[in-house]
Amino acid sequence: MSKVKILEDNTTGVAFVTYFSSGSRQFIYHIKHAAAGQIFPEDVDPSYVKGSRVLHLMGSSLSINDNCREACYKAVEIARSHGKIITFDPNLRPELLDVSVIRKICRPILEVAKAVLPSGVEAEALTGVSDPIEAGRKLLEYGPEVAVIKLGEKGSMAVTRDEVIKVPAIKVKEVDPTGAGDVYDAAFVFGMLNDWPLEETLRFANAAGAIKVTRFGPMEGPLSRKEVEDFLREHAKDLA
Repeated sequence: MSKVKILEDNTTGVAFVTYFSSGSRQFIYHIKHAAAGQIFPEDVDPSYVKGSRVLHLMGSSLSINDNCREACYKAVEIARSHGKIITFDPNLRPELLDVSVIRKICRPILEVAKAVLPSGVEAEALTGVSDPIEAGRKLLEYGPEVAVIKLGEKGSMAVTRDEVIKVPAIKVKEVDPTGAGDVYDAAFVFGMLNDWPLEETLRFANAAGAIKVTRFGPMEGPLSRKEVEDFLREHAKDLA
């Protein structure tokens, strides 16, 4: 971890999560006026972005406030102009901003991202299309090479202009889904950077997400490549 900015006079951003018996969640955020909301375009170091292989962005970062959004746009433009891979998880948070506005502010990122990684619900919200395959194809019209649709207990799929690849989920006892999408993103980007075939990348990302939901808390238990690969071997019969 680097480029951390410490503000002595601001509180740390906080997200409160309420879990309901139906399995749904509700988020309450204190971010806009916290330290997390004090990121400005001038905080983006061009040399740092140029030295990266990939820039991964979350839609929630676009939704905090105007200055955070402009900082993200600046980072994207630097990455694009230097031929870096850009990946994007829309991570829609209607608690932060109206979905109609989120659609608009996501568009510049979708136009330059190599991969977009929404959940099924987010894909529908962005495109107005309920079928995940068709929603994925609609997302490709904006610019990405691949739309990766995360479907929770149903697994995930990759939609490209040439094919649709579906990989089922590995069944585990879910403790907490919060953070699973972020872990999935990291695992998918890892596979992408290693030039793995899409199906192998989806399988690896599914496994990483499955491990995450067995642990309580969004940041508990960082995963290693070995841990994910061991998990895949242990559940090989479930994937046959």
